[in-house]
Amino acid sequence: MFLCVCNPPSPSGGKKSTYWMKRVPFTYDEDTLILRFITSKSRYSQALWTDCRSWFLEKILAVPITDGKAEPTANTIHSVISEWAISDRIRALCFDTTATNTGSKGGVCVRLQQSLGRDLLHLACRHHMLEILLGTVFSALIPETSQSPDIAAFVSFREFWPYVEQDQYRTANEELKEDWVDDILKLCQGYLRKDHPRDDYRELLELAVVFLGGIPHGRKKIFFHKPGAVHRARWMARAIYALKMWIFAPQFAEYQKQRPSSSRAVKAAVTPKLDEFCIFIVRYYIRAWFSAACSANAPRNDLDLYKALAKETNKAIRESGLKALGRHMWYLSEVTVGLALFDDEMPLEEKRNVVANLRSMEGSEEPPPKVCIEEADLDNKTVASFVTKNTEKFLDLLDIDKGFLDVDPAMWGTNPMYQAGARRVRGLLVTNDAAERGVALVQDFTKNPRTKSEDQLQCLLQVVEDHRKMYPTAKTYGHCAT
Repeated sequence: MFLCVCNPPSPSGGKKSTYWMKRVPFTYDEDTLILRFITSKSRYSQALWTDCRSWFLEKILAVPITDGKAEPTANTIHSVISEWAISDRIRALCFDTTATNTGSKGGVCVRLQQSLGRDLLHLACRHHMLEILLGTVFSALIPETSQSPDIAAFVSFREFWPYVEQDQYRTANEELKEDWVDDILKLCQGYLRKDHPRDDYRELLELAVVFLGGIPHGRKKIFFHKPGAVHRARWMARAIYALKMWIFAPQFAEYQKQRPSSSRAVKAAVTPKLDEFCIFIVRYYIRAWFSAACSANAPRNDLDLYKALAKETNKAIRESGLKALGRHMWYLSEVTVGLALFDDEMPLEEKRNVVANLRSMEGSEEPPPKVCIEEADLDNKTVASFVTKNTEKFLDLLDIDKGFLDVDPAMWGTNPMYQAGARRVRGLLVTNDAAERGVALVQDFTKNPRTKSEDQLQCLLQVVEDHRKMYPTAKTYGHCAT
């Protein structure tokens, strides 16, 4: 779980806050602090600072040990943020959409709001939402009855991999002649020109390009990585394995024929409906996943994806996709939809409608943190349809001056109040990708027998984190960095 904090902690705050501020040269005007509290098995929290120049510094605060239940988790988080003297500056929560976090009566989010004595902006992790969508569509197209944590078809494909001839692959460019193919190819090639926090993000993009008949940007020769983990909990593994299985389906089919009859491996040459799942990945999932981190575009992107799935002709994809996405419409709630005010890609007329509804449309007495959409009237829905007078609360929660609302949206780009609000909104993190580095750090040092003491562990993590910032290329073995 992440906590978004407006304005940095004062140097006169707690001891930890004072130590931090002395060591880092920040400008203190209109900054945004984003605290990350991950309360899964890794059980740690980290912080990320964003100043008005839009650069980031990660800061681990603590490694709170809890049993994963809502009450102790919320209590531990509250204790940590109190120790850092930032309780009064928290404005928003970003969280995985588990029941522990989102429970309407006793979830972590509710308990933190109660302990802080005020409402907070709810920002569900958008990548977690899309992982659920991917898993749901996969299960609808390729159901499995096994209770094993591994996916049987993928295990068999991994066993086949040492025998693969990488230059003997196939593509779908001859079979897919639809208009969206060129757009997705350009999209993937564009994202391949950027840096990514994980290698599997880049691998997914490269596989999508090959699937559509292209050559990935930056590669003179097409190369395929060895298949990795196939555990059900690794959601993206479904997409990566599915594309590889389809690309090498003829070779895999021949390999399966040569397996002994007593083998327990999956006998199907190609998993039924694998091609349909691959098309879902490249047509819908790629765009949604790689645009998910843009906070201001979230309301429009979610509505566009829902509308696109509603028009999908494949019944299994349409019904399963709408069901999964419909349960996670967090960014179209009456409050969070306020992000759309800062969506630079939204048409001017639509923004004018947003402002008009914000001033005139009555909302719920207690607006829920997410909404339910009726598919029947979907064609008539726009982002402005979800905006009410309650949307002003979004601006209040982030301490954004509302004066820009009196100006026509065509002039917002040069309005100082709007620009300040846009910087703050762009600083909101709506995915938890950067948490991967913190997870690795905690896993490394909680295994160390010298860190059994809680106090020593907290101190050691601060030292190690500081060292890694000073020497980013240092190795964890061999000799000391110089």
